[in-house]
Amino acid sequence: MTKPFTEIVSETDFLPLAQTASHEYLKICNYLEDRHDRFTQKFYMHVIKESQELEDFLDDHGARTNRNWVYFGELVASSRNFGRIAYTLIHVLRRYHFYHLEGSRVKGFLSRARETMGFLNQSIIALFEEIGKECKRLGLKLPVEKIDDEDFQDVTPTKVLPHNIGEEEGIDEKKNAVKIATDLINIAKRFMGLECVNCSTPQELKDIIPCKVSEDKLREFQYAIHNLQSIYDTYIKNTSLEVESSSLKSSRGYISIALHLLEIACWLSHFYERHENEIRHEKTKKKIEKVIKKELLLENAINFSLYYAQGYLQEGTTQAHNILKAYTEIDTIELKIPEGLGFHLRPSTLVAKVVNYYGSTVMMIVKDKRFNASSPIEMMWAGGMLKRENIDTVKFEGDKRVLHDLQILSGVNYGEDIMGKSIDLPKELAYLNKS
Repeated sequence: MTKPFTEIVSETDFLPLAQTASHEYLKICNYLEDRHDRFTQKFYMHVIKESQELEDFLDDHGARTNRNWVYFGELVASSRNFGRIAYTLIHVLRRYHFYHLEGSRVKGFLSRARETMGFLNQSIIALFEEIGKECKRLGLKLPVEKIDDEDFQDVTPTKVLPHNIGEEEGIDEKKNAVKIATDLINIAKRFMGLECVNCSTPQELKDIIPCKVSEDKLREFQYAIHNLQSIYDTYIKNTSLEVESSSLKSSRGYISIALHLLEIACWLSHFYERHENEIRHEKTKKKIEKVIKKELLLENAINFSLYYAQGYLQEGTTQAHNILKAYTEIDTIELKIPEGLGFHLRPSTLVAKVVNYYGSTVMMIVKDKRFNASSPIEMMWAGGMLKRENIDTVKFEGDKRVLHDLQILSGVNYGEDIMGKSIDLPKELAYLNKS
């Protein structure tokens, strides 16, 4: 295919093109000169829309690779990013009472969220002030027209339709509820491993992003939680099971708020990694750093977004465990003990990993004694008893899904040969290699 011919346009000839393309966007500069108190969801959406359209125009014309226009392009992209973050957070604040959240975190979160909202608004103001200065340097003229203040007024609904959906029976509702609860527990467990605790010093903040928590890592969690929300909305939302279960409604709220907070953290992390870290040394980065202070950026990314995302995921596991208790199918199965060395460290740990993956309670029964199969230590205690009394089979009681996987694990002698050497696990247990 023949590559299309690209004409080089001079900066002089490009200026009138940019003037036309930026007309609606630059009206925001005028608006923010007069109004610093009208930050609404509609306003943020307008910022997103106009900055995205202008950014596309600039990219199409190579502005990001032109020394004279690159900074203007970065400012436009930055305004889009902060508009998107602010839109997400104001959405959370408007919808918060619909999330059915429990616990003592509410008051602290709302107060901290409003502080972050203030940081975002001040950042947007600072970016458009800088855009105005850059316009003068480039020769772009700000429009004379003003944006109508009425365009950005949000209407808070005071009336809602009756909630009368939920009488239908879904397909395998309980099975899907159990899967959602299990996945939520595992996502929360992995996220806790990031150790997104409150940081009190600038250096502690710098040590988190991107060294311990990168944008890529956060997007992995964001996609996983978004998938969980999609499964819920497809199979659980507006079913009879949801109507009768407060734990299910609450779990959806915890999933949703964690998702939005991770979206905010991702965008803040993206901005920091692109503009504020010590990896890039362009003049543009230095200019952006003067507009958006990296200490405040990191503080809001870590001490607000990540801190509360972790907290709400942790609280959500309480609802998840309630769901498992309510809807898990209980059964009993008899399995052989590991040939060779019995329940020593490796097989005991693998059994515990299977149980903990599903998040439900499973007991190993030896005669009249019961051992918690989620604890490698208790499993090894039981192993000593089995060896002393020359017992070669045990019973497991609990979640049928766990028992199914334990049966597979038993079929490969719990992951080792009779000499205690590790062997490959079947693909059905691939999740054990990740945990």
